[in-house]
Amino acid sequence: MQNDMNDNINAEVKNAGKDRTPVWGIMGIAVGLLLLGQMVFQGFELHNWWACFMLIPGMGMGWRAYRLYQRQGRISPQVADQLIGSLPLLTVALIFLLNLDFGRVWPIFIIMGGLMTLLRSKVEPRTYQPE
Repeated sequence: MQNDMNDNINAEVKNAGKDRTPVWGIMGIAVGLLLLGQMVFQGFELHNWWACFMLIPGMGMGWRAYRLYQRQGRISPQVADQLIGSLPLLTVALIFLLNLDFGRVWPIFIIMGGLMTLLRSKVEPRTYQPE
């Protein structure tokens, strides 16, 4: 019974990244529009535009966590892993995009660490099943 459940969860994790959703296309269009807006509209400046390349994988991991949550109906270890991986990427990307001073916003990372620890404590532990 437990082994079947682990197999189903592993299959869901593997298939979560293969969804035929428009999220990657939408992210590509959004990044392109931001870069185009910077070049076309005077006064619209996107500082550190390269941080968009950190934002994209962070958003992808967040989307994958959302899809896993929808399928499983709970915050499983796989959902928590995706969220924990996406939060630092999204935070650093937004700090660079908004041109914020790391010297003033570094406590965000301590808060994020606490949130991640709480999230992990609310998730049932993984059970190791040797193959």
